[in-house]
Amino acid sequence: MSATTGRIKAVNSLRVDLATAECVAALTAAGIAHLLLKGPTTARWLYRDGVPRGYSDSDILVPPWERARAIDVLAGLGFDDSQRGRPAHECGWVHATVLYRRGLDHADCVDLHHNLSHVPGDGTAVWHVLSRDAEWTTVAGQPVRIPGEGARCLILALHAAQHGKHEEKPLEDLRRGLAIARPEAWTEARRLAQELGVAQAVEVGCLIAGHPGAAGEWSDMPVEMRLRAVGAASGARTLAHLMRMRGAGRLREAARRTVPSRAFIREVYGPQTPLAVGYARRFWSIAARVPRAVRDLRTASAAPPEFYTASPTAKPES
Repeated sequence: MSATTGRIKAVNSLRVDLATAECVAALTAAGIAHLLLKGPTTARWLYRDGVPRGYSDSDILVPPWERARAIDVLAGLGFDDSQRGRPAHECGWVHATVLYRRGLDHADCVDLHHNLSHVPGDGTAVWHVLSRDAEWTTVAGQPVRIPGEGARCLILALHAAQHGKHEEKPLEDLRRGLAIARPEAWTEARRLAQELGVAQAVEVGCLIAGHPGAAGEWSDMPVEMRLRAVGAASGARTLAHLMRMRGAGRLREAARRTVPSRAFIREVYGPQTPLAVGYARRFWSIAARVPRAVRDLRTASAAPPEFYTASPTAKPES
């Protein structure tokens, strides 16, 4: 990495830190409990060797019952929920709301979490688990709470499982966490994963990162997790979802995903793009992705990839 690239990452990260401190201060003033999940906490914890770890947004967790009020508080700082009022299938993540504040030369972004990827339920259990042993740090001079080390290890593994083998930054974070975090922290992470019902996702994340664990048989793993493990395109997950449906329900779901709302088209293709042109581009984009989606779905349904082992006795390196 060049010195220029490192300086750019440092400047962008400082900008994120300032926005994070502003959001944390506003949530604190409103009496809304919160935790900072990643970003500066990950960089300080795992990148002490001087290798720059850039980050472009703030990941803040709030209790699910405070989500709507937290969105309103951040709206008072200029952050806009561009997905407000959208159908659920158009909103991407189901565990976080992405908020933007657009400036003249940049945009601040906050991923406002009420849950974590792979965790079932409304996020209530996640809040109680992650806040249980929370610690304090400072970001841009602002005191902020972060999850304890075991919970941070859990987050690393779930993040790697969420993005799969082709997203390098979550995998590098996880590799460093497996090497740096205390063995007791990983023991705690696995206990928390059992409590939240995501033990298999944690093991799959570790496997993708090159650390064999006890993820069980490949054929027993949910299809969506297998698709993430092999780095499948997002269209493959949509295709798997459609294949589980039957009859008219499948046709309705396919039509709903192929012909999204006008708000979706305007955001993706720009407000100046005529709607007819936007919908045409949407159709051809989907058509172009179908062959890869079919291929990835077949790959995930076949024999396990080379990195996958199902030994119940192997222990991850720490």
